[in-house]
Amino acid sequence: MSKELVEIPLPAPMALAGSKPGRLKASVTNAADGTSLFCRTWQGDSSCPAIIYLHGIEGHGQWFEQTASYLNRVGFTVYAPDRRGSGRNAGVRGDIASYRQFLDDLKALLATVRKQQPDVPLILMGSCWGAKLAVAVLQEPEVDKMVVSGLVLITPAIKTLVDVDLITKIKIGWSWLTGSKRRFKLPIEVDMFTDNPIYKEFIERDPLRLTEVSASFLIESLKVSKLALEAGARLQLPVLVLAAGRDRIVDVAGLEDWFERIPTADKEMYVFSWSEHCLDFDEHVQEYARCLSKWLLALGKESKQ
Repeated sequence: MSKELVEIPLPAPMALAGSKPGRLKASVTNAADGTSLFCRTWQGDSSCPAIIYLHGIEGHGQWFEQTASYLNRVGFTVYAPDRRGSGRNAGVRGDIASYRQFLDDLKALLATVRKQQPDVPLILMGSCWGAKLAVAVLQEPEVDKMVVSGLVLITPAIKTLVDVDLITKIKIGWSWLTGSKRRFKLPIEVDMFTDNPIYKEFIERDPLRLTEVSASFLIESLKVSKLALEAGARLQLPVLVLAAGRDRIVDVAGLEDWFERIPTADKEMYVFSWSEHCLDFDEHVQEYARCLSKWLLALGKESKQ
């Protein structure tokens, strides 16, 4: 593995410290096109639900490590794949020819997990950009057969406050039309993720963080956004949305409007008023982790009845 794809240690938050670490192992999954994709797995109890966690646009599976370990100690099995072109995956970073590739990668992982654990509830969990992909993939016909029991959206970027200026949009459009591989900086600053100085330093130093992407990635990302916006009105499974009250990336008011249009009666939304965008890096992470665990455990019990 090349030097730039080696992760640095994730700081342990004080609120989740003091317990034994989860059972983490690194593995590689095979995408439909044969590409090897990196995945972190915390193997839990065979009777507990399995969770597939999808990270945000700049992050990777390691950013969820502390929360995943917490859930793993409760008994959950957690899979945290690095998105194609991100994290510890080799190949061109921050580039994709079609959003369908992201959906195909996720469907392949869902099928693998369902094959490995055919009898446990399967829960799809997405953070920020990954939440859009989680919502979108549930509209795929093949996913119905995999019996996804619940959906968790953590500070989901269904509607956002960040954007690039008009000149940059024109440049992006021209690059996309001409097939240019020019890179564009994502309009997110480190202090938008968290006000926790320990994690701000980690994010700044993180060699796996994705800060620049191609025009094609941005155009295909817009298509995923459109799918997620429209798909909310068709969600029929249990849904949990966890938002941050001080979020400067996600439009929380817009998210609440989208949440209200979800037709399922089994839905809950919590807004942690004290937090910036990244709940996993917040000083009060314990409250968020407990809320998440409580909902997941209740869903697991309901699924077995």
